[in-house]
Amino acid sequence: MYQYILKSLKVGFWILAPLLFISNAEVVVPAELVDNAGGNYYFSAEGAKEGSLQGKVLFGTSTESNNEGASLSSLSLVFFNQEATDPHSIKILISRRNQLQPFKIGKYKVTENIEGFLNSFEGVFGYVNMNALSERPFFSNKGSVIVRQHTKNDLRGTINVAFVGDNGERMLIKGDFHAVRGH
Repeated sequence: MYQYILKSLKVGFWILAPLLFISNAEVVVPAELVDNAGGNYYFSAEGAKEGSLQGKVLFGTSTESNNEGASLSSLSLVFFNQEATDPHSIKILISRRNQLQPFKIGKYKVTENIEGFLNSFEGVFGYVNMNALSERPFFSNKGSVIVRQHTKNDLRGTINVAFVGDNGERMLIKGDFHAVRGH
């Protein structure tokens, strides 16, 4: 009896398996279930570094008030790849003054002349560290970050930011990211 059941299951499997492969059915996985363990990004780099950059990305948000009573909301994005032959890290900080509300979907432009962080700047600031280029970071110069989707634990968007090193070398990094809450 046991052999008959086992043989029936095998025959049934071999009849159904080819139908699944040729049926053109598409399995749709909800976006919130994809790579929820660490987020990901795929960027292209031009200039001082040519090629693609990819890895994990985490985001965090905070809201606070300074001594003068002005409120400040900030969103930080940390992109990193320590497993590659060319390790790198990118950090982007988006800040808004007089806001106690969570970040909204929209386009945030790079702040070109930040005089100091003590005065709670408004806009986007970022830097890139790449072992292959030098020990000195590249700082954001121009560009923007677009937040396309933002929930409590999920953030999706695009960056298109030019970075400049202290020796004048330039690097443009652009591409899409899917960040998950991590800090």
